[in-house]
Amino acid sequence: MGLNKKYGGVRYTSDLKNEIDNNWDPSFKAIFGPDKNKFKNRIEAIIEVRNYSSHTAEITEPEMLSFRGAMLWLEEWVQNYFEIN
Repeated sequence: MGLNKKYGGVRYTSDLKNEIDNNWDPSFKAIFGPDKNKFKNRIEAIIEVRNYSSHTAEITEPEMLSFRGAMLWLEEWVQNYFEIN
């Protein structure tokens, strides 16, 4: 069962953030670790840059570095979760 069926339909990154936030314990806590605020900060950085790119605004180098840092953090947690489980 994918996110669309299980979690009510995810169309945007902000929808994904809200679904993960609302279902943190125990499902997503097991993937992203105990610090929910750290997850929220990372996903907000991703959403911010995606909003710029969706509206054709230029993305600055510091914004891109923030985005990549957030993505790397998420990728590492997800990768570690699937290697363990």
